[in-house]
Amino acid sequence: MPGGNGAPGVWIKYPANEVVVVFAAVLALHAALALWLMRAQTVRVVPLATPRTIVARLLTTPPSIVATAPQRAIVPARTPAIAPAHSQPQPRPQPRQLPKANRNNTALPQPAQHIETTPQREANVAPPPSTAPTTSQPATPPIAQPASPPQEIRTPKPVSHIDCSITQPDYPEAARRRGETGTALVRFVVDTEGHIQHAQLKRSSGSPRLDEAALGALQGSTCHPYLEAGVPIPVTFEQPFTFGLEN
Repeated sequence: MPGGNGAPGVWIKYPANEVVVVFAAVLALHAALALWLMRAQTVRVVPLATPRTIVARLLTTPPSIVATAPQRAIVPARTPAIAPAHSQPQPRPQPRQLPKANRNNTALPQPAQHIETTPQREANVAPPPSTAPTTSQPATPPIAQPASPPQEIRTPKPVSHIDCSITQPDYPEAARRRGETGTALVRFVVDTEGHIQHAQLKRSSGSPRLDEAALGALQGSTCHPYLEAGVPIPVTFEQPFTFGLEN
């Protein structure tokens, strides 16, 4: 080989070992380049193969999408309503500015509003006492309703003996002068408190004057309540009044 610095026509001899090493290095570089190119080609081929498979799958899926299209159109079409919820309604700086203006403008009318709210609260406080009597009223009437004395007064029990202090009737002077005599039978009711009520003439003595004297005698008479099993009950009793000239 001609030398770079030597005279023309002069050949420099290198050792055979160095030539072999250089040649082997060149071959190794070429082999590395070839492998790199092969790998690059294989890597490029792989993405080309994958999209083809994806396209084939997309072609097969449309029929299933068409079948399920009506079902998906109902649900997901309404679900986007979530988007307006996130359309920044919360970070509103404007409403915060409004109260500032209201504070300056409504500083004077505020006391008037408080004055109006106070009567409303008083009006609201008034109804609770109205509800309280309503609850207490239904509790009391049922106690008075089951009371049976009024029914027993209408149907008193007739008795043959009763503890009473009957006043002696006055003999009318007109009846005495005319010699009127007889026995008047008076029927009356004694209530649970011992009061004489509903006195009436059951049998006349034959003289209206004597009958009136018999009924008048009961006005000043008194009786003790009639007890049955320790409980006072209304009763009826018949009291005879005899008028005779000998008396």
